[in-house]
Amino acid sequence: KGLKMKKFEYTTDLCRSGHLVDMMRPIVKAMNRSGFKYSIRYDMDGWAHARAAMDPSHTVVMPTFDPAVCDQSDSYWIEATNSENEVCAVIAARRFDTEDFVELMRTGHVWADTPNHHRLRLSLPSSFAMRGAILYRGGLCVRKDHRKSGLSWALPRLVALISIDQGIDFIVSHNLADLHGNGFTFRVYGHAGSELCFDGTEYFPPTEDKRKAFFVWTDLRSSLRNARRDNDVLITGGDKQLCDLAFLAQRPNQVSVPPRVEMALSHH
Repeated sequence: KGLKMKKFEYTTDLCRSGHLVDMMRPIVKAMNRSGFKYSIRYDMDGWAHARAAMDPSHTVVMPTFDPAVCDQSDSYWIEATNSENEVCAVIAARRFDTEDFVELMRTGHVWADTPNHHRLRLSLPSSFAMRGAILYRGGLCVRKDHRKSGLSWALPRLVALISIDQGIDFIVSHNLADLHGNGFTFRVYGHAGSELCFDGTEYFPPTEDKRKAFFVWTDLRSSLRNARRDNDVLITGGDKQLCDLAFLAQRPNQVSVPPRVEMALSHH
């Protein structure tokens, strides 16, 4: 009661605040040194087309970012281009302001404005709760000939830095079991916690079949901690290439996972 959420506005000046520019300078320098530059875009059709062009065999469009099924007025995507100005990596993000993000998952509204399936049975602990300014991050793709370049590490961190500047409470996503099991969730994507969300016996909307998937998240405090740690690596790394810096920064995350995750709305 009495709490107000700051309105999150996506504008062409999204990354022009002095504080954000300072935070982003080390990772942008590392990307530039390796021949990459980035742009922030708002046409989510563009994300879908770029994603499909880089990996034609990947026919599933992440519905959270698909304009055909979801309102994208609070979404953006980042593209990385190489020295030939070719798109070589993309990632997408969409904001939800909610008192109950778990309910949005149960009803399927994370993946569709008008879900056409039954109420989903989630495997999250009964006490699990999350509310506030939630940024769903996903749709990451790196072109095959640019994999192991450090871009799969760098792009999630660009989103995280923008989220810090905008006061996002949680960055969240869903990772399939194999991705979660090989350490990408924490080591590459920088998440701080995870819980089994789909146990393999329930319909999973992104793939339109039954899958085992984990709900993963990073709270604002963890995003700040990660940014400071990563910037230490980037700054002390000298003239190393992005791939080498990403390798140095990928230390196992030892954060314990609490059974309940909740953050109050901003008092500002």
